[in-house]
Amino acid sequence: MEDPLRPKAVPLAAETVLWFEFLLDPHLITKHLQKPNPDPSPLELMSQFISVTPDVIMPPQYDLTSPEAENVPGGIPVTPGAGVTGTVIMSNIDGLRIPRKQIALKILTLKVATWLKWNLDVLEKSLPIPKQLFLLRDLCTVCFGKLVPIPLQQDFQQKVSPDGHEHAARFALTFYHRWVLRLQILKDIAMKAARPSMAN
Repeated sequence: MEDPLRPKAVPLAAETVLWFEFLLDPHLITKHLQKPNPDPSPLELMSQFISVTPDVIMPPQYDLTSPEAENVPGGIPVTPGAGVTGTVIMSNIDGLRIPRKQIALKILTLKVATWLKWNLDVLEKSLPIPKQLFLLRDLCTVCFGKLVPIPLQQDFQQKVSPDGHEHAARFALTFYHRWVLRLQILKDIAMKAARPSMAN
C-alpha cells in the first residue's frame, strides 16, 4: 500500500528543458533563449552550466587512452555513457587537453552571457563572485586559446595562441578589467557603508 504521507514527485512542465539537453542539440540554446519566458531562465542556465562543468584540466603528459587513465592525478574519471564518448575525445588548448563535454559546457555558458549582452549589472546581481570568476576565466581561456588563470597574474602573457582569436581576446581583457574596476568600486562603497559614522 502506498504511503499517503510520502512526498510526490512534481512533474516538470512540458516546456522545461534540462541542462544536458543543450549538449545534444547545438541549436537548442538559441531556440530556448528566444522564448518569451524560457524555463530555466538564462541566468539559471548559466549557473547550472558553471556548476556541472568539471573544473579539471588534464596535463598533456598523461595518456588518457590507457587503462590507467582513471588514476591520473587530479583527473576526471571519464567513462562511456557519462556524457562523453570515452576518454579519447579531447580538445587541445595550448597543450592542455580538455574533455569535449567540458568545452561544450563552457561555450554554452559564454553563449548565454552573449545573449545577455555581457551586461555586468545583470551578471553581478545574479551570479555569486566565484561563478563570475569561472565565467571570466572561461571567456579568457576560449578567446586566448590557452588556459588563462583568473585573477590575471602579473606576468600574464597577452599573446594569443593559434586556437584563439585576437579581437575576441581584446574584448575578454577589456571586459575582465572593467569587471575588476567595478568590483573594487563596489568593495569600497561597501566598506564605507560599514564604517560607523563619527559623532561630534
